Amino acid sequence: VAARPGAAAAARAAPAAAGLALGLAASSAWSVWADAPTPAPASIATAKQRIQDLIDEDPDMGPTLVRLAWHASGTYDVATKTGGSDGATMRFSPEADHGANAGLDAARD
Repeated sequence: VAARPGAAAAARAAPAAAGLALGLAASSAWSVWADAPTPAPASIATAKQRIQDLIDEDPDMGPTLVRLAWHASGTYDVATKTGGSDGATMRFSPEADHGANAGLDAARD
């Protein structure tokens, strides 16, 4: 069985989207992840634990976080190099308010 196109990219984006959902994103919506300092192992461990706690509290949160990553990555525009998971724009209107993103506020907020 062949993997769906983009599935690997969505899987790679899931931790970033999950971090955004937990408030671990850069302070500005326009920041570039490449310029961000590498997180300390303690903060990565903390993020993983917060994600695990969310999933333990609500098992539906795991698939919701994957869906958030998929939708965030799916907004990338090759021509303008905008959208996608970079910059955490899924947190703001109009992306957050788009009908296809209904229900993602539970993971985002």
